Amino acid sequence: MRFLRFLATGGLSTLLDVLFFWVLKHFLPLNVAFATSYSLCVIIRYVVDAKLTFVTKRMHLRQFLLYFLANLAVMYLGLRTFDFVHGYHFVVDIMGVHVDTDVVCKILSIPVTVLSGFVIMHFVVFREDGKSS
Repeated sequence: MRFLRFLATGGLSTLLDVLFFWVLKHFLPLNVAFATSYSLCVIIRYVVDAKLTFVTKRMHLRQFLLYFLANLAVMYLGLRTFDFVHGYHFVVDIMGVHVDTDVVCKILSIPVTVLSGFVIMHFVVFREDGKSS
């Protein structure tokens, strides 16, 4: 059940992340747009994860810092995946309409960040035994 909540809240966060990325990529280098959109969503997602996904009794600075550091690791994995896929320089056409390959590469990095993010959040940041908080 917790994983389903993680997927649902993550879905909303991912949509925001892709939207922020799409806007920012017009003004910033791709890797900076990637990191900025991801970081904005980390802040939003912490509150949602703490209150709805992992249902913590209280949020505090140490937990947020651990959450942020865990997300930096997850972002690094996602960014490496993005760079790897982006390196293939492919063009995507769906029914004759050109699709933004930068956004496609961002979307292809999502499974890596979802799986690694859940494992780290569940077993490190929001451990039920209270050792992480």
